[in-house]
Amino acid sequence: MAVADRLAPALERAGGVVNATPVGMLGHEGLPVPEALLRPELWVSDVVYFPLETELIRLARDRGCRVVPGGGMAVQQAVGAFEYFTGEVADPVRMTAHFDELTTEG
Repeated sequence: MAVADRLAPALERAGGVVNATPVGMLGHEGLPVPEALLRPELWVSDVVYFPLETELIRLARDRGCRVVPGGGMAVQQAVGAFEYFTGEVADPVRMTAHFDELTTEG
């Protein structure tokens, strides 16, 4: 049985799904899971952060799922990089607020 054939039964038992593939990233458009498998009881997380609003996140939100877009991953990568390169402790709360300020329309 192919992996794709096992996806539907696995998601029927799952409480959530994480996309940790490049599918949905700019230049890799598409959905990592079929739209029909997204049901309101699922939480959906996407590590893709370019674009922030992937097709997966948009569809999941439209279907009533709780969603976690990839922006948090971008910030946490920046936290780690800051600390690695500077030797200083980063302020993830401040960095998240600044990221949100920069990426929120309006």
